[in-house]
Amino acid sequence: MKLIDEMERYLPIPVYPTKELLQLLRKQRKDISTDTELIITKVFDSGDVGGIVCTILEDEEKKEAFLYH
Repeated sequence: MKLIDEMERYLPIPVYPTKELLQLLRKQRKDISTDTELIITKVFDSGDVGGIVCTILEDEEKKEAFLYH
């Protein structure tokens, strides 16, 4: 919980997608590259099996969010 509390202090957090996330998003027909800035808006603890889950906005104007762990 300490890590999540620390992350929440800095929300929103700008990030860039990893290769694994790019593969997932391309399967969903998202036009994203490694240069696309994404924004972590929320973080959750999904337990021992799932770990930390993030709500990520692709574009603040679109308000389109997805979850990633």
